[in-house]
Amino acid sequence: NTIHLQEYKRKPFIFNRLPIQQRLPLFILLLLLIVVGAFSSVSYLEVKKNALANGTERVTTLADKLSSIFQKSIDHFAESVKTVALDKSIISYLNSKNPKDSLRALNFLNNSGKKDTANKLIQLLNVQKQLVLSWSSGNIAFNPDIDMSNSAPSGKGTYTGVGKILQANGLIYFPVLAYVRKNNEVVGYVVNWRILRATQADVDQLGQILGGNGRVYFGNDD
Repeated sequence: NTIHLQEYKRKPFIFNRLPIQQRLPLFILLLLLIVVGAFSSVSYLEVKKNALANGTERVTTLADKLSSIFQKSIDHFAESVKTVALDKSIISYLNSKNPKDSLRALNFLNNSGKKDTANKLIQLLNVQKQLVLSWSSGNIAFNPDIDMSNSAPSGKGTYTGVGKILQANGLIYFPVLAYVRKNNEVVGYVVNWRILRATQADVDQLGQILGGNGRVYFGNDD
């Protein structure tokens, strides 16, 4: 074994057995491959870095644009929900729990819901957050989970906030939440389910930000 190993070590490397006329081109080719590989790696990393930076900037711009669009809509939705929460028939029904007041409250919900085609479902909850009355423009039903709100009812105001979005039959819905007070005491809640829509102008603006192959995905913060 020792003799065989020594003989193996004495055998010249195949590169050394080649004449200088062949070794020089091979050496240049190997050096060229190393240089090309190094530059390609550096270029790839630079392109990747720029792509991530551009993507981050585009997503941030898109998020700001969507926030602006939604904030304007939410301010409008808040006023409509406040109108329901401040109505005397709604307050009286939730406070007295008298079935006779339910007809007046239901008529008010019916008139309020029909004022805007984006209104799909309006629900009244008692102070125990149980559903007691509802109006719907179609065959839809959602669990009136008041805890979906990002902020719990507090203070002396009426408007609470917007809850988490839900998907049903290929459409996106979201609840606008408000709490009903009588003498600064919470007597119930209003949950106004609306359908999420965008105008053609909004779609065109988002398309300019996204590009031709862009897509927007909506999700809750959880």
